[in-house]
Amino acid sequence: MLYNVEIDKKTASIEVTDHPDGGWWVSIEGAEARHITGGPAGQLDWRLHCSDESVRFALSQQKMVVHQVWKGRALLAKVYDPRALSFSDLKGGSQGEVSCEMPGSIVRVIGSAGDTVSEGQVVVVVEAMKMENEFRAPFDGVLAEVGVSVGEVVDSGVVLFKMQPEESS
Repeated sequence: MLYNVEIDKKTASIEVTDHPDGGWWVSIEGAEARHITGGPAGQLDWRLHCSDESVRFALSQQKMVVHQVWKGRALLAKVYDPRALSFSDLKGGSQGEVSCEMPGSIVRVIGSAGDTVSEGQVVVVVEAMKMENEFRAPFDGVLAEVGVSVGEVVDSGVVLFKMQPEESS
């Protein structure tokens, strides 16, 4: 998955893909991908490993804004997810589709057609390669259709749910 991350008013393109041995391939600005492993070391505490280096950092996230302490330095990172950005041009009456970018199993469906959801609210959770991936509402609106159910196995590209912007009064 490709993300744009802004830290200290500088934006970088970061590509993250699953590594077959666990962890992720991470490439920053098209550089050679590095194998990164790691995970939670506590509630907001993470440890990442890359080659001979191990870095511990605190992390909290809210609506794609990441507050982190990295090597003793407080940072604020804004993460721009292309799945969410693709919905930024929607006008009233248009439909938005949220698709799964990887094959996996549906482990949770939170909501059904007709439900009102808020931007960032989790609607579907897909387990892929032993990781749970949350698919969130890209904008405030109404679920027009939920195309999957718990236990279903889906392929890459399957539409998980469709949304419509809320009607203005």
